[in-house]
Amino acid sequence: MFNAEDAQKLVDELVARWNAKNPESFAALFRDDAVFIDVVGNTMLGPKQIGEGHARPWSTILADAVLTADAVTLRAVTPDVCTAEMRWVTTGHRAPTGDELPPRRGVMLVVMGPGSEGLAIVQVCNADHSATYRRGDDRPGPPPNTH
Repeated sequence: MFNAEDAQKLVDELVARWNAKNPESFAALFRDDAVFIDVVGNTMLGPKQIGEGHARPWSTILADAVLTADAVTLRAVTPDVCTAEMRWVTTGHRAPTGDELPPRRGVMLVVMGPGSEGLAIVQVCNADHSATYRRGDDRPGPPPNTH
C-alpha cells in the first residue's frame, strides 16, 4: 500500500547516496528490473549498469557536485506504485575541461514499487533544464534561429 513517508524516505536516500557517490550503494536502491535514463538520454538497465553508469561522472565532472531536492511531489499510481517528481539543483560540477559550471536545474521522475526489502526504485527519468550539456553546442540557451 502506498505510504508517503516511505516514498519520501526513499527519495531522500536517493539524494544522499547520489551525493556520497558510491555506485554500489546507489545501485542498491533499484530493483533488478530498474531502468535509469540520465540527463543526456543514456539508458541504464538494472542496478549493475546504473552503478557503472554513474561511476565515471562521479569520479570526473560530478566529483564535487552536490544534488539538492528543491521540491518533491509524491503521487500514488496504484496501491503499490507511486511516483516522485523531484525538482533538483546541482552545484559544484565541472565541464570536461575542468572549468567550473553554473548551477544546473532539472527534474527527476522516480517510479517506486515493491522490492525485495520494501519500497524500491523501478525507473528514473532525469532531465536537465539548464542546457549546460547541449550535445554538439557548448553555448547555453536555445540554438540560434537559422530561418
